[in-house]
Amino acid sequence: MSLDLKIIAAVAENRVIGRYGGIPWDLPGDLIRFQRLTSGKPVIMGRRTFDSIHKRLRRPLPNRDNIVLTRNREFDSAGIFLVYSFEEALNIASDLNDEACVIGGSTLYGLALESPLTRSMAITEVHKEFYGDAFFPEFGDEWEETHREYLAYVNREGEEIRYSFVDYKG
Repeated sequence: MSLDLKIIAAVAENRVIGRYGGIPWDLPGDLIRFQRLTSGKPVIMGRRTFDSIHKRLRRPLPNRDNIVLTRNREFDSAGIFLVYSFEEALNIASDLNDEACVIGGSTLYGLALESPLTRSMAITEVHKEFYGDAFFPEFGDEWEETHREYLAYVNREGEEIRYSFVDYKG
């Protein structure tokens, strides 16, 4: 299979990536980066990640082939590729493009970290701890940091949130 997988995630200092089916922070710069990195490529996600996107947008992510992995055989939604295994998701992504992005959640990130097809990660490190119920898995030092950009954003409450765009090669 000829597929180059990239993990894309925003991760708090305590490894939190989600809370109650959403993202516990508001970083417009991260969303712009996410759109730039994923546009025109297949995105592989779990059903709960899809649910959070669909709740906000009322549709799948535009300008991307949305591949949704679920164990729930009753689940269905228009405009997506529905799969029941990570291997099936990889096969569909490979048929569509030579690159694909894994965009969450926790279980899929874990599967992608174990896959030899995953060669890069684009991580937004949020330099703050947040309460959450979904976490990014630990990863080893076989991942080499290749780029880091420091940023800050002042949210609606006037609170400054510092974060970094970090790229890794594996």
